[in-house]
Amino acid sequence: MLLDIAFGLWLGKLFSISFFEGASWVMWCGVVFALLPDIDFVFPFLKGWSHRGLIHTPFFYLVLSGMLWSIGMNWHIIVMLLIGASFHLVHDMFVLGRGVMLLFPFSNYRLKLFPDNGRDGYLKQKVLWWNESNTPLYSIPLQPQDYKTLHSESWIKMWYMRPNLFLFIEVSLAIKFFFLFWFL
Repeated sequence: MLLDIAFGLWLGKLFSISFFEGASWVMWCGVVFALLPDIDFVFPFLKGWSHRGLIHTPFFYLVLSGMLWSIGMNWHIIVMLLIGASFHLVHDMFVLGRGVMLLFPFSNYRLKLFPDNGRDGYLKQKVLWWNESNTPLYSIPLQPQDYKTLHSESWIKMWYMRPNLFLFIEVSLAIKFFFLFWFL
């Protein structure tokens, strides 16, 4: 999440300076767009949706972009949305969690490029292409108390408070994007 915020700030500032005469609202759009795939964590009524489900697919952002284009949204904003959301999806494929359904709605298989070191490492092998329903943790129907665990704040402790190589890389890249943001 830290890397998504840093990238979003840099992206927003780049677009703000390049296309919107330095308007600060564009900078904050970059942050929102980079965090948009995690919107189900912000709005509790979306908790019934599967996290990393529909809003974690390229398909969702292509449809959303088409809808925004059809109502006359500025194309620079649409491009910024696509870049910010795509960055988040690529980040999720490399670091945390269950990967991303790249070919949704044609396939429910997920792409995950490295072992999962968060949430007690339920994907320990280098899974490249997998079906979530074949994974024991997710093939069991979830009870209401399970959603509290899957959507709790404990992922921050389990990921960001445990030293690991991906955390080092993520923090290093975030610092670089913050640096680029301040000196752009």
